[in-house]
Amino acid sequence: MNQILISKYNGKNKINTVHEKVMDNSNIKNKSINKKYIFIILFFASITVLFSSLIYMSYSFYIDYTKSNMYNNLYNNYDIAKLYANTYENTVQENIVVEDDIFSIIGIIKIDKIKISYPILSKIDDELLKIAPCRFSGPNANEVGNLCIAAHNYNDSRFFGNLSKLNINDEIELYSKNGKMQKYIVIDKYETNINDISCTLPSSPNVTELTLLTCNNLTGGRIIVKAKSVI
Repeated sequence: MNQILISKYNGKNKINTVHEKVMDNSNIKNKSINKKYIFIILFFASITVLFSSLIYMSYSFYIDYTKSNMYNNLYNNYDIAKLYANTYENTVQENIVVEDDIFSIIGIIKIDKIKISYPILSKIDDELLKIAPCRFSGPNANEVGNLCIAAHNYNDSRFFGNLSKLNINDEIELYSKNGKMQKYIVIDKYETNINDISCTLPSSPNVTELTLLTCNNLTGGRIIVKAKSVI
């Protein structure tokens, strides 16, 4: 009798043990499936984010690159040869409109050492800075005062990317709207913080000078090159 009871009891234990094992295996299987689904969701989410980021970066680069090359069209309509032409005033548009920005060109800056030649836009904002160097402050080209010209540093040869390569006594040519070319020599070069605008002040009255500004993308500072006119 005891043996039968024990036998029945043991049988129940075996059934319970098998059932528990089945349940455990089922839980493990469910957990494995859940992890698999979570991994798949995270994988596709990561791919989506990465793909979206690449599209955004590519589009931003395309827009910046397109705008940075718009100066070619401006330059072709306002080149140095036309500055010397007697009919210059009739061949060059006084006001130019690009994406609702209205501006004019006050001259051309040419620096042989770093192989740049760009029109200078009359006003400055974030969008115009993507097109060409802009007047930051000061008079028109070759007028008395301190003409400050700002341009982007694209870390290549575009705009003022090579401005840091200029040294003391290097020459800069500035063409004004009346066709006059004035030479300047570099008298100072330094770096300051982006909030320092003391460079825009004229060094003294009745002096024709030039200040070039661009960003140092490595340090977050601002590169300043100052030049004075050569009589």
